[in-house]
Amino acid sequence: MPKKQQHNAFYFFMQDFRKTQETQGKKFPGGLQEIATVCSPEWQKMTDQQKGPYEARAKNAKVKSGISGMKYTSQGVPITLIEKEAKRKQEFEDNMNDYIKMTVNMTDHIDELISKKFYFIHVNWLCRKLLPNGEGDFYPIEFAVAEFSLKDGVAKPYHEIIDLDVPMGYASDALQHSEATHKISPNPPGGEKNFSIMYQRLRNLLEPETIGDELPPLYTTRGVMEIVPGLLSRMAKTVGQTADMFRVYSLETLFFHIRNTAASKIDTVGFPALTIAEDQIHRDIFDYVSGIACDYHQNIDGATMHCSLSVVIRWAYTICDFCCLDVGIEMKPGAHCPLNTDMDRIRDLKEKRESDMDNLMAESVNRIRSMTGVTEEHRVKTSARTYKEDQERRQNFQPLKIIDHSKLLNSNVPDNKCDPNAPSTSIQSTSTFAQKKVERPLRLPRGPSFAMSVSDTEKVPSMDHMNFPAIGGRGINLRKASTEKFPPIGRGRGGTFDN
Repeated sequence: MPKKQQHNAFYFFMQDFRKTQETQGKKFPGGLQEIATVCSPEWQKMTDQQKGPYEARAKNAKVKSGISGMKYTSQGVPITLIEKEAKRKQEFEDNMNDYIKMTVNMTDHIDELISKKFYFIHVNWLCRKLLPNGEGDFYPIEFAVAEFSLKDGVAKPYHEIIDLDVPMGYASDALQHSEATHKISPNPPGGEKNFSIMYQRLRNLLEPETIGDELPPLYTTRGVMEIVPGLLSRMAKTVGQTADMFRVYSLETLFFHIRNTAASKIDTVGFPALTIAEDQIHRDIFDYVSGIACDYHQNIDGATMHCSLSVVIRWAYTICDFCCLDVGIEMKPGAHCPLNTDMDRIRDLKEKRESDMDNLMAESVNRIRSMTGVTEEHRVKTSARTYKEDQERRQNFQPLKIIDHSKLLNSNVPDNKCDPNAPSTSIQSTSTFAQKKVERPLRLPRGPSFAMSVSDTEKVPSMDHMNFPAIGGRGINLRKASTEKFPPIGRGRGGTFDN
């Protein structure tokens, strides 16, 4: 993007000076450079009050030309605006996390968490219209909101298909997106057009958890969070409000904290990271469950998994699948799990889990150890001894035996003799040491090498500084004098290949 030229107050003073001088017949063939040289002394003599009008003209020119001293991106968007938006999103993320932690983790008893109600929302869109500020306005075509709690599962689902006109120029995009996902054509027959009616129905659903004018949050996945405001803003507009009156929070974060809080209450393993909760939601193991989609999608092949009503119900099933057994909730088909779920198998799994937990607790109590490594059984057995038994154990103790391996039989350590009268030691230690063959034991520090100790001293060359042997001579003499036998030179030892 080309840099825009900025004009200061002195520039406008030169323009006025030039007009005044030209009316008097003077010419400036040198242009602005000549004018600046002539009028500079007069500009220096002016007071701040006299320069004020020119300063104001310079500021107004910057505003008109869009120059304010700010830095811009290559698309012409001010960097300060981008930083401000990033700060706003971070503050929203922090407030969301704090609210969810306070709502879920601050429950004094597990029953409060089980009875707590949450609201899930999913929106299908028709097209995305680009706004002048670079953001997108998603035109909703279908949405569903459902109440959820661990105790009652999914309840009171509210579903609507919307009859909304497609903006000019977006008809092709709307048809392509509809065919690829929800398969709802624009202006569907029987669709709801009045957003005021939809707003009132939504308020009635949220009423049990509404405090004053503050509505409870609506939870959805992060991939749908930017789509939901397109619906809520149209609802809020009917009552003279904006989409800010609604709070749209992350379903994955809620699932993460519900699971870990339930696990901590009964001492089981939760999710180690938020990504685990996100993966379980996106995996969508109930995506092909039948009987939970709306009447419109139920009769269309391949469209039930995109139905908004089916989506919010499957979210509830996923959370119940991870949390209900741990908190001791009897799962009900249709509310906590699909209607065709084998409940006998779930009950058996629950009984097995409870039995495993009881056995684990009993085993942990019996095997608990203190900091010294003493088991509970040994502690009880020791405390049951009488004083007389304890004194007998102390008197009949065996003294500690110290084994000197240098005096054992069959030792091949040089210059060490075995004492036949030495007390016998462990048979295992003696046999193990006797079987170990040391071909070349280590010599004492600062002592002669093994080759020097067994060689003929007369054949060993002098080691003084006047008669130091040449390289190769000393090694040959020592090898000849030594009784140690080396294998013949062959392959891989620098010799020839002749056998």
